[in-house]
Amino acid sequence: MPQSITNTLKLELRGEVWYVVGKYGSKRIRFSCRTGDEDKAKLILSQLVVKLDVESKKKHEKQASFNECAEHHLRMCTKKTIGDDEGYIDDLESYIGNFLMGDICIRPQQTDGTDYQDLHPLNKFVHDQSQRDITQTTINKKLSFLNTLAKKSIKNYQLLSHREWINVRMINTEERKYFGFNRPKEKIAFEKSWRDEMWNLLPPYLADMGIFSINTGQRDAVVCNLRWEWLASEKDYWMFRVPRDQIKTSEFIHGEHVYVLLNDTARDIVLKRRGNGSEFVFLNTRGEPVSEQNTSAYKRVREKLAKKYPDIVKTDVHSYKRTFATNLDKLRPPVGKYTEKRLLQHVIEDISERYKTVDQEMRELHHYELQRLDKHYASQGETPVMRLHYAQLKSNSGGR
Repeated sequence: MPQSITNTLKLELRGEVWYVVGKYGSKRIRFSCRTGDEDKAKLILSQLVVKLDVESKKKHEKQASFNECAEHHLRMCTKKTIGDDEGYIDDLESYIGNFLMGDICIRPQQTDGTDYQDLHPLNKFVHDQSQRDITQTTINKKLSFLNTLAKKSIKNYQLLSHREWINVRMINTEERKYFGFNRPKEKIAFEKSWRDEMWNLLPPYLADMGIFSINTGQRDAVVCNLRWEWLASEKDYWMFRVPRDQIKTSEFIHGEHVYVLLNDTARDIVLKRRGNGSEFVFLNTRGEPVSEQNTSAYKRVREKLAKKYPDIVKTDVHSYKRTFATNLDKLRPPVGKYTEKRLLQHVIEDISERYKTVDQEMRELHHYELQRLDKHYASQGETPVMRLHYAQLKSNSGGR
């Protein structure tokens, strides 16, 4: 238990003026209240004690500036999308760089015409960002990075005390209208007819990565960063044991790894790449690791298909994950709610979750559900490009 602060401060009347005298901690205090009114002197003493208490607590709490936390984060973080974080830090640094994290987290709602110079530092940032023709979703991603950075600075980097941080409030609808941010763009899953034509038009490696993504539900960053050293087999199925720090929701994951289970289609796409001469699973046509699926080739195909399917403009690479979730939801009997969340690597806000382990029995359940998804896709009709991609593999193995 921390020792209590010694406080012997009291009021003394000297002549006609009240004085505060005594000790607070190791500090000896003596000063004039400059008043002969006892009630006013008592208020001054009370305010002084409150101020000293706050200063004492802050002295014993871990504190760090935004720049200190950001520098540590860039040095320690190993996720593939660290480039996004670098962008957020560059955007925020000139507004809050030297501020202590605990002094910037409470962002007030200032939609009353407050002068720019009187805005909270984060609201100055919000104001300036609103001039860049971005959506409410985009500005909230930048603000939510602060919450992620604070949590890591508390839990992983030991730079902050949890008492020093309250999550930054996101931009709400009223603020979106006031600052002039665009509405969040509607995003949807890929319909089957769109996928069939996409697979035929995309370069084979991108088509394979897309098919892999809709069969595993993994984010683009995870798919691009898959490595052979993470591949493992168990009983009659294959999986990747992905280090926790490679997953977006790593702060909510309690084990050292996340298991990415492979159904037959995903397995075939991976195994036919064995011996590719790289530590990474997916390589482009030049034999280089794929940094992202949102390439110029992917964009050209999407633009071409938009002439036939206008709604495809509402998709992006993350729509592979939406396609996975949409089709998983179509399975009957339905997939369990928590199983679905685990397959999607979504946060499960349930205190009991921290006591659960993704053991072999749970992995078998996940694989079983992914196999059901594989059969669901197959029932819709296998696309020509899939037959082409797997023709040699199947002739060597006698089929699936």
